[in-house]
Amino acid sequence: MKRGFLALLVSLIARIGSSMLLFVLIAREWGALRFGEFMYLFSIAAVLVLVCEFGFTQQILRDIGRSPDSAGEQMRAFLGAKIWLTLLDLIFVVLFFLFSGLNLASGVLLGLLFVAAALVSYSDFLFACYRALGRYEWETIVTVQGNVLYFIAGALALYLSESAILLAFALVLARVLQLCLTARRFYHLIDTPVRPNLDPRSAMTVIRRSLPFGADVAAAAIYVNADALIITHVLGYTANGVYQAAARFYQGACQLPPIFASLFLPRMARDQGDVKQFSAHMKMLYGVMIVAGVFLLAAFFLMPYGITYIYNDPSLAAAAALFPWFGLLLCIRFIAAAQGISVTVMNGQTVRVLLTCISLFVMVFLAVPLLEFFGARGVILASIVAYLFLSCSFWYWTRRKGVLPPRFLASAHLGFLGIAAAYASYTH
Repeated sequence: MKRGFLALLVSLIARIGSSMLLFVLIAREWGALRFGEFMYLFSIAAVLVLVCEFGFTQQILRDIGRSPDSAGEQMRAFLGAKIWLTLLDLIFVVLFFLFSGLNLASGVLLGLLFVAAALVSYSDFLFACYRALGRYEWETIVTVQGNVLYFIAGALALYLSESAILLAFALVLARVLQLCLTARRFYHLIDTPVRPNLDPRSAMTVIRRSLPFGADVAAAAIYVNADALIITHVLGYTANGVYQAAARFYQGACQLPPIFASLFLPRMARDQGDVKQFSAHMKMLYGVMIVAGVFLLAAFFLMPYGITYIYNDPSLAAAAALFPWFGLLLCIRFIAAAQGISVTVMNGQTVRVLLTCISLFVMVFLAVPLLEFFGARGVILASIVAYLFLSCSFWYWTRRKGVLPPRFLASAHLGFLGIAAAYASYTH
């Protein structure tokens, strides 16, 4: 497990480092207003791509983790369904452009950002099979190569031209190259060629079976991107630019739970029937998530002191006040993510989706009034409340199933909420 974790950690650093650094450069170069407009379209693309994403990654980890010998046949079925969903997704993108009132330039930019996001989705789809079969080092090699290309292409486009469309085109080109590298290694991973099963009946069967996973991924992704949409519509592009300047670091850190899921989910799936081993892996998962959250919390509390080194544009200075709140949100979110992995392994994916959707509704319901009262910080506070509800709901469900969560979860929740209350008193 340690070797796999180190390989995935290197992949995570490459992915986060290239993306975060590139978007920091974009924010520094464009300022709050233009960066906020770009990130609004970026968030729209991230939501639209959910149709072809459809949660296949989690299902591949679980199903191929349980039955590695059938990997080729399962990937063939998954790939066929994903291609059909991508075609459907393209129709949704066109419909959104026609009815959203975007001008032609914004529509082209949105289309390019969507294509880049879809290409990443296909790379992650193949990476899931790497992980389920234990070939973490292959993902590391391809991820490092692909994200170096991504950063170089984006940085060159940013500094050679002021065109956002040229920048998005460079990102698409980099993602095409990354997908080619991913596919080349994938075809060495499976003994028999994996040709997509494009039979519509087969695709519908896979889609129906994957619906709980797709709904779960959709709710989680909307969680990540809804804040940008709400802030833009309530406070405007400039406020979104300030918010996104800090949120890019938070969203980068949010890539960590899927890494732990890739390590623990296949193992916990194989632990079914062995309560002692399952409980041991579950406690280990919760422990590492909490420790990771504490380290990130400390880093986010320190980041405001270096804001001038990160963003030298005065229009982005207000982002400093948001970093500690994002750190507290990360801690609560990491606990909920760990519990969600346990729920998935225990065949509670439908319940997980339902609770996640309710939690998302709580966040949206609270976001607008808190946003008007606290500014951009209000969206983070709404998310903290929503993830706390989700974590408590997962705790109750697993307990009803006879699996007792570790007692230190309650202490962790109280500790993080205590820090939030103390910091709120200090800043006032």
